[in-house]
Amino acid sequence: MQGPTKWETDKKLHEDLIKNTRWKGNTQLTLQKFLEMHRTSRIHLQACSEHITCEVPSQYSRSVGYILENIQSTDPALEAAKAAITQDNIGPNAKRNNFENAVAFLMPRCPVTAANNKKRKSVSFETVLSIVYQR
Repeated sequence: MQGPTKWETDKKLHEDLIKNTRWKGNTQLTLQKFLEMHRTSRIHLQACSEHITCEVPSQYSRSVGYILENIQSTDPALEAAKAAITQDNIGPNAKRNNFENAVAFLMPRCPVTAANNKKRKSVSFETVLSIVYQR
């Protein structure tokens, strides 16, 4: 059996992650991993709320709002996506009102993933020549 101390510790850790962890896109941490951390923290807070008094972020006011606030990138495509999410706010499936829809819209615009994919695809001219002349 887990006591209130364990749940209070979890609550503090996951509230801090949701509210204060910034993603700037200048490390190897992808946007997907950052958003998964938010999703997991919300799930942990839901579990905490079953044992102690704990506010679980709602879809609109907290979850999507926190990710929009905490993504602090200068990437133009990502900033445009954030603006589009902010504007799409009518109805329950609107990106601003639905965490999963917002995440699905943001992830393809991750500058870290794009840079990693570009690095993998780049092949030097010398490499191409060596392959051609080996035949």
